Amino acid sequence: MSQKKVDKYKADKANRSALIKKEKRIVRLEILAAALIMTGLLGWFGSRYYRHLENAKPPTEYQIDTGAVDSYLEGLTATVEEQ
Repeated sequence: MSQKKVDKYKADKANRSALIKKEKRIVRLEILAAALIMTGLLGWFGSRYYRHLENAKPPTEYQIDTGAVDSYLEGLTATVEEQ
């Protein structure tokens, strides 16, 4: 081996632990970024799908004639005032 290669090998060996820590840190950050992106996309798709389902439901409104209830309540207030 040439002296240049030997010196490079020694320098790499001396800094190996720092390089490994740096590589691990970069991998962890990449995984974290991917997880955050996937969580955001999943939440966005979920909310869009929920809105789609809510808009697809038929309306649950009913028409009610309250005339009978109103006349009954008027009769109750009339009997209370008479007493």
